[in-house]
Amino acid sequence: MRSIERRLRTMANKTVENYPQRYARIGGALYLAIIVFGAFAEGFVANKLVVSGNSAATAANILGSPGLWRMSVAADLLVVLFAVPLLWIEYLLLRPVSKQLVLLAVRSTWCPLPLRPSASCSCWW
Repeated sequence: MRSIERRLRTMANKTVENYPQRYARIGGALYLAIIVFGAFAEGFVANKLVVSGNSAATAANILGSPGLWRMSVAADLLVVLFAVPLLWIEYLLLRPVSKQLVLLAVRSTWCPLPLRPSASCSCWW
C-alpha cells in the first residue's frame, strides 16, 4: 500500500510548475513532427502531384499515385492532431506569464485548425 501511495504522490508532483523542461521538450518534439509532416505534405507531395493552373493534370497525377496522395492526407491530419496537444502545452507553459495573452494566442491558433486539411486542397481548385 505504501508503494502505491508513494507513486500517487510522485505522479501528483509531476506538474508543469515542477517539470517545465519536460513539457518544453515534448512541445519541441511536437513542433519537429509538425514541421516534418507538414514539409512532406505541402512541399514534397504538392510539388510532385499538383500542377498549377491545370486541375485535370493534377487529378491525373493523383490517380496515378494514390498511395502518395493518401500519405499526404495522413500527414496533414497528423499535423492537426499534433497541434492540439502542442497548444495545450503552450498554454500550460505560458499561463504563469499572462493568462489573457496566452488565451488569445491559443484561440487564434485553435480557430483555423479544422480548416487546415481542406486548405491544402484548395490551392489547386
